[in-house]
Amino acid sequence: MILIRSKFCVKENNGNNILDTPKGQDLQLDFTSFQLVSLFDLMNKFNIGFFYTVAKSFERLATVKNPDVITELDEETKKPYVGILNMIITSCEEVELNLSVLLAKYLKDGVEKGSIKSFNELAAKLPNLQDRIRDELSLSLFMQIPYNKASFYKDNNLFGNKVFNNFSSAAFDIEEAGKCFATARYTACVMHLQRALEVALKGYGTFLSIFSLAKSAQPSWNRVLDETRKEIKERNEKKITNKVWASNKEKEFCEGVQPFLESVKIAWRNPSMHADKKYTEEIAEDIFSTVKRFMKHLAEHLDESGKFMP
Repeated sequence: MILIRSKFCVKENNGNNILDTPKGQDLQLDFTSFQLVSLFDLMNKFNIGFFYTVAKSFERLATVKNPDVITELDEETKKPYVGILNMIITSCEEVELNLSVLLAKYLKDGVEKGSIKSFNELAAKLPNLQDRIRDELSLSLFMQIPYNKASFYKDNNLFGNKVFNNFSSAAFDIEEAGKCFATARYTACVMHLQRALEVALKGYGTFLSIFSLAKSAQPSWNRVLDETRKEIKERNEKKITNKVWASNKEKEFCEGVQPFLESVKIAWRNPSMHADKKYTEEIAEDIFSTVKRFMKHLAEHLDESGKFMP
């Protein structure tokens, strides 16, 4: 966890600086956990004051004294260079450029202890410090997510509370489907949606007493749907005593769910198992919306244990 205190902002927040953290608060951001952060967050972490301070520090190092005049650094002429290097060290510590901090401290110690004896010697080493700062900054990579897709990435309850509660085993894949859609991994999005639907398939199969198939780790869609189709037919024909509908709501529910799952198997699931099948943004968004509507409908009457709720 990175605890950000914006050193370059006004200490008492009077609304004078757009990057001020509200008084009494610290901005906490974990930049290692793939969380969604805004441009404002990034500006707080890599404060624009940092770039300004470092740039001005290098500029001042070059202009404190005329290098042609100073040949040796004495106790008095060391002070401005040490002060400026301290500013660079503090600025780099603010954004955790640890290797740059080490090099800046090495240069400062060299000036203070006399191993760096002249401005020209210090000036010759400054490009290395500039390169190290640039290299460390280049290691922090950020991926932009369009604002209209941000909710797909950051929300973990994209299908609503009933789906989340009734089909909790699908929560991971629903969340991952959203993240994949937000980051333009559209084929992966569809694959996660299909995994979420498998949880629904198991619940549906369990309700219709297809226990052995429904409870397998990776159920065969063909076999489960063949058996559920057969079960619906037998219940409708009423030829087997123990195979009847408890209510018309059960019958209507299953007769609506069955054709949808059949169409998913044919249109999405079977083709997705082949490496040459890819999904565009438009198609993935349509599938996402369709699966969301279906699972919300399913959750009104069913949970993943197979319990039916009229």
